[in-house]
Parts: sequence; structure tokens; C-alpha cells
Amino acid sequence: MGSSPSKRVENELRTSPSFQSAIANTYEECMNLTQHSFPGPCLYQLLHCSTSVYTLLLSSSKDDSASKIQQKWLPQPPTQLQIDRTLRKLKLLSKGKSTSLNLEEFQAFMVALFRDMALSNAFKSMAFYIPVGFVAILSSHLIAQRIPLIGPTYRTRGPKLPRIMAGYTAGTAAAVYINL
Repeated sequence: MGSSPSKRVENELRTSPSFQSAIANTYEECMNLTQHSFPGPCLYQLLHCSTSVYTLLLSSSKDDSASKIQQKWLPQPPTQLQIDRTLRKLKLLSKGKSTSLNLEEFQAFMVALFRDMALSNAFKSMAFYIPVGFVAILSSHLIAQRIPLIGPTYRTRGPKLPRIMAGYTAGTAAAVYINL
């Protein structure tokens, strides 16, 4: 069927010129803030760095794939909790490890952070729309059974509710997958 949503989002972020330039500009800004006394941005600067990348993406071209991901799936900048989760996931907080990130680690961190944020928000929207759709389908099913002229015809055609719900679930999941 194609690549997974996480690989698609990650590939779009890695190949996006505006995202890569935002990372490079933020990296250089952090290096200037520390007056090049560290080999890269320190871990305590990552919240500022990720907010800076997010802000630079807002001002970038709207035709870029990273900007489209941001418009659809990233309504707000990253939080400290999301940053800490990504640091643990990439094992950048291990003991004996440097307290700063080099350019490659910084790029990998930003790609992983924004990818995880986009996927998390996409799955949250699915978790909202599918139950709401089920309630709407169920209520219309119950109402259709009670309408005087339509109800008897509707009941004699057999159970349609499971097929309708399955179709709605598949359609919603496909719509989110395609929009990633």
C-alpha cells in the first residue's frame, strides 16, 4: 500500500528545503548564543530551538511540504514534555553522553520531534472523529427505523449498521492517512 505514515512524514521533513533551512538557521543562532563554547545547542536550549524552528516554518513558503504538514497537523509549537519524550526515544539523555548536540543529532532530533507531533495530532483527530461519526450513524439508524413510511422498509432490508460503520471507519482512516 505504500510507506507508513511516519516514514512519509519523516521523508517530507527531510526533503523540505524550508524545514532544513529553519534547522540550519536555528542551529547557527544557538551556536551564536553560546558564543561557540559548546559543540552544538545544549539540551536546555532545545525548547527555544524547537519553537524557533516552528516559527521559521510559519514564515516560510506555504507550498513547501513541511509547511503543509505544519498547517494541518501542528497547531502549536512543541512543549517541554514532547521534547523530553523525543530525547528519551532517541536515547540522547543517556549517562556519559554530551549535554549538547552536534548538527547531525540536532537535525535527527528536530525531524523526530516534528514527525511525532504530526502523527500524534493526526491520531488524536481520528480518535475524535470516529466515535463522533459512530454516534451520528447510530442516531440516524435509530431515527430511520422510527419514521412511519421509511421505517418498515428500512428494517426489512437487513442490518446495515455494521457495514456503514465499517465504511465510515475505513474512510476516516484513509482520509487521515492521505493527508499525512
